[in-house]
Amino acid sequence: MINQNNILGYLQFDCPTFEQKKALYEMSAFIETTNINDFYILSGAAGTGKTSITTALIGYLNYKAIFYNIAAPTGRAARILGRKSKTVNSTIHSLIYNSKPTPETGEINFVLKTNPVSDFTVFIIDEASMISSKITNEPGSLFKSSNSLLSDLIRYVKSGNSKNKIIFMGDRNQLPPIKETNSMALCEEYLKGKFSLLGTSQLLTEVKRQEDGSYILKNAIHIREAIEQNLSKVVLHGIEKQHLETATSKYVKAYLNNGYDSVISIGATHNMNSAFNNVVRSKIYGKKAKSIEKEDLLLVTQTWKRNGYQLYSGDHIIVKEVDLTNIESVAGLHFVPVKLLSKTLEGNEEVIEDYLLLESIFNPGGLKPEQENKLRHERFTKNKVYRESGNTSDDRYVGAIRTTYGHSITCNKAQGGEWNQVYLNSYFMPTLRYQYTAVTRAKQNLTLY
Repeated sequence: MINQNNILGYLQFDCPTFEQKKALYEMSAFIETTNINDFYILSGAAGTGKTSITTALIGYLNYKAIFYNIAAPTGRAARILGRKSKTVNSTIHSLIYNSKPTPETGEINFVLKTNPVSDFTVFIIDEASMISSKITNEPGSLFKSSNSLLSDLIRYVKSGNSKNKIIFMGDRNQLPPIKETNSMALCEEYLKGKFSLLGTSQLLTEVKRQEDGSYILKNAIHIREAIEQNLSKVVLHGIEKQHLETATSKYVKAYLNNGYDSVISIGATHNMNSAFNNVVRSKIYGKKAKSIEKEDLLLVTQTWKRNGYQLYSGDHIIVKEVDLTNIESVAGLHFVPVKLLSKTLEGNEEVIEDYLLLESIFNPGGLKPEQENKLRHERFTKNKVYRESGNTSDDRYVGAIRTTYGHSITCNKAQGGEWNQVYLNSYFMPTLRYQYTAVTRAKQNLTLY
């Protein structure tokens, strides 16, 4: 029988740890409108119960009839949290931004929305270690923003109601945002100093979860302790190491039997991932495999939207139809019509028919700025609708889907995801945080190669 008045009654297990009880009681006090704090940070390592606490918090918010909004930095992270907490979530970008094209340059500017909800709302932000505190516009990038994602998120939250609150949840041992050394969204002092906010934080350290892959958690704890001690290297224990040939053969078997949600390979560089992807594809389609095959597994490398459909950077998609005899050449680039199977944020399958940029497959880091600029310029000249709107979705080529092969991906793309089986390229692991993040993507089995 649930004790509805007590947040602990919404936990899905008995005997929570002292840290878990403390966090839940602190959050139950935090969400009251009489509490003057703006943020609460819950940081915890793998296995410490963050997801269980989130589920309990959501149940308690529902009981208290308090409005809440749940978001994560990536589509994959939003789907996983939604599945576990039985809620409908969004990505942070889709929650807080409208996209506004600039016709002259073809660039898309992220324009901050005004929060339309004036009722007091608690915003739960999962995988907050991935939220950038710096402006991350890259030269030649199609997408531009004038502020950091963290800054804009806070502004959006407060624009609806000044009493709105944010709960940042994440693991500060994971990889920080690209080109940053720490995850500032999980730093109490930074949020107070930079944004003049009031708040507190709680760190979960006691590992509660014990599953089939408990040796994974033991290694994760070992790496976490090394990070805290500022060590530079850790030897992993009890993890099988295989040659590339064996690893790819076992990967293919697992992939064909159980699908892409169950198994992944992670490598530190695009070249390392290309090598694994090429071997896997040759084992599935033969040594004379075409650049794209039916049932190919692809990874979306740039967020895409058209005709009511949306794909997020880091999403996996399956090629259901492709006709390589129907390739079109525009501005020195090549495009092919495809039919793709994808998943919505709610986890439902849908089929998307559109155009795919072939060069993107072999350039997972993105095209050269001059290639993108030439394409935009040519289509700007020839497509009146695109010229007047500046919206990439109004041109089939500029707005074509960008992907690469998806069997082996970078750790940044894997972050926020989880798979039963993870194959990890051990040739080069840049940092302990990289190693920790990669290792904790595995739920049951981890293999080095």
